[in-house]
This record gives sequence, C-alpha cells and structure tokens, in this order.
Amino acid sequence: MYRYTLFLLIPLLLPFAADAQVLNVERFRSDADTADVWIGELKFDFSLSKQNTTVMALGNETNLAHFTRNHVYYFLNQINLVSVSTGLMIENEFWRESDEPSVEKTLLKSTTSLLIRGRLTEQAEMVMIGYYQAPPASFFKPRITGDAKLNLKISSNLTFTTQFVLTYDADPLIDVTKVVYRLTNGIVISI
Repeated sequence: MYRYTLFLLIPLLLPFAADAQVLNVERFRSDADTADVWIGELKFDFSLSKQNTTVMALGNETNLAHFTRNHVYYFLNQINLVSVSTGLMIENEFWRESDEPSVEKTLLKSTTSLLIRGRLTEQAEMVMIGYYQAPPASFFKPRITGDAKLNLKISSNLTFTTQFVLTYDADPLIDVTKVVYRLTNGIVISI
C-alpha cells in the first residue's frame, strides 16, 4: 500500500506544466455500416488580453475527424496568425568606440510590435515581425525594426532559410548610420 501511495504522490511533488486537449468524439460515434463520414469544426478567433502589455491575436483552430469502415482519422491544428502587442520598456544603451569616450543612456520607451506568420505552401512558411519603439517625449522619432524570415522546405531533412532585418533609428545615441540591415541565407539539415 505504501508503494502505491508514494507512486501517486511523486507527480504532485514535481513542478511541471502541461497543455492538453480532449476531443470528445463519443457523440459522433459511427455505426459499423457507415462509411466516409466527415465531422469537424473550423474556428477563427480574435483575442485581446492585457497583463503588463496589451496583446491582440488572430487565430485559427481546426478539428476534423474522418470515419471509414475500418479506420478513424483525426486532423487537429491550432494556428496563431497575427499578434499585436504594446507596452513600456526601459532601454539601456551603451556605446564604446575606439579613441572616443563611452556613451550611456537609459530611456523609458513605448514599444509596439506586429507579428504575422503563415504557411504560404506546403514547402514554404514565413514569419514577419515589426517593432515601433520611441520615448513618449519624442514619439515621432522612433526606432523601427522589421524582421522577415522565409523557410523553404526542400526535402524532409533539408530546408533553405533566408532572413532580412532592417532597423531605422531616427535619433541614434551616437553619430552612426540611421539605417542598418542584415540579409542572412542558410541551409538547415534536420536529422
């Protein structure tokens, strides 16, 4: 008896988090002579939540079951396509150039981001995120950053990836170029 009690208490003592979904198909029970029955739902949603920041999201959820004479097939997915967030942040910027004294500045800034993701085809997916960050006192002198990433699946083990990041700073801390960009191309090998 002691072993069973200990066995049941161990999971309660360990910290863990879990997400789960239960698909109740009991009410969709199919008779043995029924073939090719499709049952499911398609859900689109928009959500708005606020804790430390405000987040708006656009999502999709699909649950589908196909009953055949001998098998049952399930298709379950959940996709968050668009996300918008806004809030405040403290930025500490520190620069040290050779032969120059170091420069440091701490600012309270508002930050807003927009994230868009999606699958373009079976082989291509894209993620784009944009940031608008500015001090409240000079809101129209922002730092704007755009980041776009495209993944092209060549085979089950090989993916071509390209990423472009562009940043514009209307009021940089030191005398540097206001526009900075980076283009990265690569290959991902999955084992």
